[in-house]
Amino acid sequence: MFKRLVRLLIALIAIFAAPSMALAHAGLESSDPSPGAYLDVSPERITLTFDEAVTTAFGSLRVLDSNADVVVETPLKRGEKKSIAVAEVGQTLDDGTYVVVWRVTSSDGHPVQGSFTFVVGEATSTVSDAVANATTVTHGLSRLFVVIRASIFLSLAVLIGAIVLLWSSTPRRLSSRASIAVRGAWIVLLAATIEAFFAFGPHAAGVKIYNAFDGDLISATLTTTFGRAQLVRAALLVALWPVLRAFISGVRRRLLISVLLVGIVATVSLSGHAISTSPVVIGVALDIVHLLAIGSWIGGLCVLVFVGRRLGDEQTLSLTGRFSGIAQRALPVVILTGIAQSWLLVKDPTEIFDTQFGRTLVVKIALVLVVIALSGSARRALKQRDARNLRTTVAFEAIVALVVIALTASLTGLSPKVVSSAAPFQQTIVGSEVFVTLAVTPAKVGSTEVHLIMARQGGALGELTNVQMRMGLASMNIPTGPVELTRIAPNHYTANVTFPFPGKWSVEVLASTEQFAVSRFAFEVSISE
Repeated sequence: MFKRLVRLLIALIAIFAAPSMALAHAGLESSDPSPGAYLDVSPERITLTFDEAVTTAFGSLRVLDSNADVVVETPLKRGEKKSIAVAEVGQTLDDGTYVVVWRVTSSDGHPVQGSFTFVVGEATSTVSDAVANATTVTHGLSRLFVVIRASIFLSLAVLIGAIVLLWSSTPRRLSSRASIAVRGAWIVLLAATIEAFFAFGPHAAGVKIYNAFDGDLISATLTTTFGRAQLVRAALLVALWPVLRAFISGVRRRLLISVLLVGIVATVSLSGHAISTSPVVIGVALDIVHLLAIGSWIGGLCVLVFVGRRLGDEQTLSLTGRFSGIAQRALPVVILTGIAQSWLLVKDPTEIFDTQFGRTLVVKIALVLVVIALSGSARRALKQRDARNLRTTVAFEAIVALVVIALTASLTGLSPKVVSSAAPFQQTIVGSEVFVTLAVTPAKVGSTEVHLIMARQGGALGELTNVQMRMGLASMNIPTGPVELTRIAPNHYTANVTFPFPGKWSVEVLASTEQFAVSRFAFEVSISE
């Protein structure tokens, strides 16, 4: 049995995981043109470089002008590497400020989008609010996918828990409520799997759900690890159905049902963060064991509450005793595999509160501790043969456990790492005589390029006679010091600056002409790591 399970596990990993062994959730490392770049001529193409391999099957790129009008809309194509996406501009862009809005899919199946600006020739004074609104795709499928994933996790856990809890050494037909739990979990899992397959295309492409049956989106889904995993899971569930019917009737085909269950769990592991760990085999194996243990514990708990409602006191105590033994064996496995998974995904424990993934993980761990505490109370009630208090405690335990399942589903849609951003800092301050635009590209620790542009409101601005820039970081006791500027055009200056530390840097610009006295413009620039 063990050898067959290992062969199945290796086969599934070979089918799904080989093409993608990168980190979860792609981040834009660089682009050409770079964010905040000032170009003399219109670019022929736009190149995006990510920190991991991405899927361009659903990729798209739009270029918007300062009025939020789409001037270029084109699909992304894979570049010379799997981490590079390229889009042809296909036309000459007029002078002005442009916003690039891109969308790709990470190796673990999660869509990622972002935006940045660049300037051709003379910049427009501002980028309108309409452009900012246009950079976010609001299709609503992210929440739908959380519901679908939660349905998959919950139904899988209940299916595993029901089989483990009701697996008696003495063959006998299951009760009607136990039969409902097994059949219901199978039906929900199959339905959620089918929904996940058809909803993935619109989710990744950022379009409405009514495009779910679009042939091009379905074809693209079939090229992804996520899409193939859903098809294999659906096939395994269909194969499992007659085995479950026999299980309900009292026939226990132990080897066959074990192999099919492990295969079904493997398809879930191969649809999420597990394939983004390194080494991938260890990450997937840990996730499979973790899900099996979670199902035996939390799934079994839910089945216990559902089935135990119609049982007498003695039967309830007997079934709870059986579950208690299962939970005591499963809980250490859940904890150990959970710690190992978190270590592989988060990498740096000091960043645990820097991401939504880390904060959600902390809440999940806290709730798991609550479930463990409640299970201790349930064991005391079991020892005292107090069926009434036992039912109440187990019911509360199951409610908290369901929240844990929901959080587990939400974690699959969050990035476990701090995604670096190549986005620049860009801000315009309007004064009484002149407005000043400051752009820092990229706004992160290291060598950056600073652009300083000045213009007059409602008319031409004469050449500035004195322009100075100073910067400092008060939180690190770095005093304000001068920055050497280079004039590259009338009232357009640039400088190469190195930011040694992250934080809110104070940047001060002093400017004057023969017409007006010195004006001071103060910027607060957020520099990330």
